[in-house]
Parts: sequence; structure tokens; C-alpha cells
Amino acid sequence: MPPSDISSASAISPLPAPWQDLFARLNHVAACYDAKVLLRDTLALLCELCGAEYGAMYEYRPEVQEVVCRIRHGTWCDDTKVCFPVERSLLAEQATSPQIRFFPNVRAEPGWKYTPDSDLHREAKSLLVVPFTRNGKLVAVGEIFDPQEIPLEQIAFASARLSTEIHKALLALQSQRDNARLQALVAIIGELNSTLDRDRLLRLLINYAAELLDAEASSLFLIDEKTGELVLHLASNWQEVPVEKIRVPPGKGIIGEAVSKEEPILVPQADTDRRHYPKVDLKSGFVTRSVLAVPLRSQMLTLGQNMGQYKARVIGGLEALNKRHGNFTQQDARMAILLAGQAATILSVIDLYADANELFLDAIQALVASIDAKDPYTEGHSRRVSEFSVAIAEELGLPPATIRQVRVGSLLHDVGKIGIPDNILKKPGRLTKEEFARMKEHPAIGGAIMRQVRLLEHTVPAIEEHHERLDGKGYPRGLIGEQISLLGRIVAVADVFDALTSDRPYRKGWRAEEALAYLNEHAGTQFSARCVRALTRAYATEKIRIQKERDA
Repeated sequence: MPPSDISSASAISPLPAPWQDLFARLNHVAACYDAKVLLRDTLALLCELCGAEYGAMYEYRPEVQEVVCRIRHGTWCDDTKVCFPVERSLLAEQATSPQIRFFPNVRAEPGWKYTPDSDLHREAKSLLVVPFTRNGKLVAVGEIFDPQEIPLEQIAFASARLSTEIHKALLALQSQRDNARLQALVAIIGELNSTLDRDRLLRLLINYAAELLDAEASSLFLIDEKTGELVLHLASNWQEVPVEKIRVPPGKGIIGEAVSKEEPILVPQADTDRRHYPKVDLKSGFVTRSVLAVPLRSQMLTLGQNMGQYKARVIGGLEALNKRHGNFTQQDARMAILLAGQAATILSVIDLYADANELFLDAIQALVASIDAKDPYTEGHSRRVSEFSVAIAEELGLPPATIRQVRVGSLLHDVGKIGIPDNILKKPGRLTKEEFARMKEHPAIGGAIMRQVRLLEHTVPAIEEHHERLDGKGYPRGLIGEQISLLGRIVAVADVFDALTSDRPYRKGWRAEEALAYLNEHAGTQFSARCVRALTRAYATEKIRIQKERDA
């Protein structure tokens, strides 16, 4: 049944209402700058003019062809902010040709079931649609269900009088929403900048992406440098899946195209889009309906031969999946690009830091290996002491920064042996009293060397104090109890444990159980009891193994 076109005032006789009173009421309604109050009062006035019990007001979003419910009148349902596509609905013509429309037998209309609130008002007999426009373009639209009368001139006058105010109020509301999202984005970026933990950064990224973009889930793909495939690295709100097994071939899928073209892609209906890669859904158990995909692009600072040069490159992609309210918008895309770009830059800094740290540790290990190599019986000793020391630190629950100090300091604990003559270091038998006195100088020599390196000053306690004893009978300074740093106490236990369990020219190495028994016997007098217990736990849980066990 075709709708009645009531764009002309002659279609239905207007109510004999006092125009002056209506004008005053409209001015009162228009005086409010709060969008919610303005829309509420406008809808109430329309319902009063039409003698209707139920109605709703919607904001129109032209970029996604949607209306968003802002106010309902006369219904128990207060579920506002719900988005509805106008395509195929009775509001479709309003998007291109806004005009007051009346549907006298609305349930007979093919587009009724696609019309906003049709489920809420299934028994409605008729529907009046009132558009609010600005320069001929739809801004908002009202639905009045089962109007008892239609004073067309008054409704048209009210629409014309309030359209500009509604437009301004909705712009202000959008500005508030944008500002709130920008503030949220700034806060999120601040949180991302607070960590150099790669896994934590990526987890924060996908969780915040879903929250910021009002999505059911988000996923992060990183490029496999060897194959060029996109590997699903992390996903939020998905079933537990072995993500490393989910790979997307280069250029495939929506995410693949976003990465290869280096531009955002918005897909409102994934199942009908030829680019959709359903294998990810099949493997994950997640049903993708709508997608916003953006590339992860960063400015890379290079090390090595081209040190200091910047190079822009894409390292992966970020997806937001299933917009909770309506479809993803260009504003969502801009937010996602800002978030992804910042995260990619921080990720590049983390990787750069990791590369620099690896280079740093490689240089130290090369130095330590050259020192250990001077004595064929202690080859690999410093590396094993470092592993044991780190295991102790982890068992003690020390923070990552301290564990790093332990790792580097224990690696360098014997660096002072560089100043000990080879005939003493390589002597196969026991040392004489004079030779041992010279050997006891290596902690002080090492400390003096490392004090000259600003970045390695924190290693000095491990180097100078790993031969100190709680009872004050150690060397080189005879420190007692708490005078010995925690770093020194940790490395002392690890050093003796490796020394006891390693073969020497004059004796065979002990079994681990024997060495642990010795350490526990002297805990509290020679060694820190806490550190000994921590080493014992680490061995019992197979976090560490002695040299003989590794060889076997």
C-alpha cells in the first residue's frame, strides 16, 4: 500500500491551535542547548500535537547511513544509543529526500520490519515520520506511532523552527563525544608509553582498541619477516586458540589488504565481502560480522651500518571486529590509525631497545668468554653463574630491573681475572699462599674496571662482593652480614654452586645434591639463607641444571 504523501498542507486540515502559543513553546524548547533535553522536549511536543502515546527521536549519521536512537517517549524501553540502518526501512527516502510522511497502514509496508523500533511497537497501526533538516540535508528524524490527528502546518512549522537548534545541539554532542574519545585516546597512549614490556604493550593495545572503538573484539596481526604472512599474535574476547597457527597469506583477507595497501578498510558486512578470509573464523570459533582494519605503521630507527636512519614501514595490522552499536565510521578509522601508529612506534622502540640490549649482552658475553677461555677448567663458568643467579633472583620475586642487574653483574663477576697472570689462572694444581693472595685481588680489579663504565656501575657489587661471607671471613673487604649487597649475596651462592659441581684438575665435581647440602649447611654463616633456599627451589623445579647434567 503506497504511503500518503502529506507534504502539502492541503492534505489534512490543521488543528485550530493558537499559533502564538505554539511559537512561544517552540522558542522555549529551542532555548535549551543540551541535545538530550532538546530532543526530549521536541518529541514530547510532537506527540502532544498528534495525540500520540509513543514516539522516538533519532540522530542521522550520513557517512554510515544509520540513525541512532537518542530519545523515546511513552515506552518502558530506555535502550537509547541503539543504531539502525536506514537502508530498506521506511526512513530510507528521508536520507535523500526528507519530507513529512504518513503511513496509515504501516504493517502492510514492505520496509516496516526494517524500520527502527518496529519490534518494540509491533502492534502499531500507523506511523508519522517527521524529518529535521539543515540546508536540505537530514539531521534528525522523529517517529510518531499511531497519531490520532496530524496538524501538518504546526508540525512543519515546529520542524522548521527547531531544525537549526537540533543541528547545533547534535554537533555539540558529537564534539563532546569526540573530545571524550580523544581524551580516552590520550590516556590510552599514556598507558602504552608506560611500558617497555612487549607482550604487555600488545595486550594493552588490543584491549584498548576494542574499548575505544566500541567493538566486540580486536585482533593483532604481525608480519612474519621470513614468509610475509600475517600471524595472528593476540586476540581479545575470543575463545582460547593457538594463535600462532592462524596465519593469513600475504594480501589475503581484509586485514591483508589493509596492510598491503597501507590504508584503513571499513567493512559493514564481512560475510558478503569478497576479501573476507573465513579460515580465521573457522579456526578461532569467532563469527565476524563487521570489520575495521588498519595497518600498523611506524618510523623505524635502524642500528648497525645505517645507524640513526629512519625508515617507515608496516609491521602488521590491527582489526576491530563487530561494532556493538551500528557500523564503524571514518572517525573510528582515524582513532584506530592514531592508536595503531602510536603503538607501532612504541613497539619499534621496544624492539630497538631489545636489539640494543642483545648487542650489549653479546658484547659482554664475548668479553666474559675471552676471560673464561684463559682457564680451560672454568670455560662457561660465568654464563652458568649468571643463569643460577637469575634463577635465584626470580625465586626471590625481584623486579625485572633488578633481575637485569643480576644477569649482567653475575656475567661480569670474574672480569677482574683479566689482571691476573696466566700462570696463576692456568695452574693445574693448588695455588701457593702467594699465588692465592694474588688471585684474591680479582674482585677489586674488576670493580675498578667497571666503575669506569657508566652503564655498568650497577654491576660493581656483584664483582667486588661475590667472595664476601656473612661471618666477615670473605674478601677483599671482609664485609659482614647486611653490609654485603643482595646482588653480592646472590652471586656468591651461584658462584660456589657452580664451582663445587664443576670438575677441577685436583678433584671431580660434586653432585648437585651434595653441593646444595653444603650450601644449606653453611647458610646463615657463610651464605645468605634466603638465596640458598631460592637456589634449592630452582633446582628442584628443574629451572637450572649443573654442567654434568647438561653434558649427560
